[in-house]
Amino acid sequence: NIGADDQFVKECAQTLFKIKQQLEVISRKETALDQELNSLSDWRSRLKQINKEYATLTGAIKFQRNREIKSLHYVINRLQREQDEVIRMKTGFFRGISKKNREQKEIVVLKELTHKQTELELVMLDFSAKQKELRAEYDRKREPVLEEIKKFRRIIQTLETDSSLEERWFACEALIDAINSFLQRKADQPSSESN
Repeated sequence: NIGADDQFVKECAQTLFKIKQQLEVISRKETALDQELNSLSDWRSRLKQINKEYATLTGAIKFQRNREIKSLHYVINRLQREQDEVIRMKTGFFRGISKKNREQKEIVVLKELTHKQTELELVMLDFSAKQKELRAEYDRKREPVLEEIKKFRRIIQTLETDSSLEERWFACEALIDAINSFLQRKADQPSSESN
């Protein structure tokens, strides 16, 4: 039987309007959060692709390096065996090979062996340079993607905090205050009417 006065109706309407606006802002933030999560997922996919490409190219370089090094090691081992055979050759009139021929053959084998060892060193340096270049390219592609992922994580962290519970609590407190002030006014009315 207690009728609401205009001030109570006004206070309740203001509180409800304010909480409605705040919840709409929170809802827009949640929509933005979904968009940011999608963006983060896209950037993570890009990072996976970059990592996959790097792993594939690194594997190809290692395979090619191992193949070339194995081939050169085979040739070097063959030349070392040939060099050992030339060194062990005995010279003399009845042996069929002169000391001069043996020394010339030893020089030829030694030059070829030195050339192949130099080639092996160059191949290893070349592959090392290719690996460094590939790593630099990988880092160049990866860094901006990692920065974007960090940025989106920070944005998501700030958006993930749910402040709607706090806003609803403030609205309830405001409605309780409005009811209490209304009841206080109603309690004060009969005493003022009797005077």
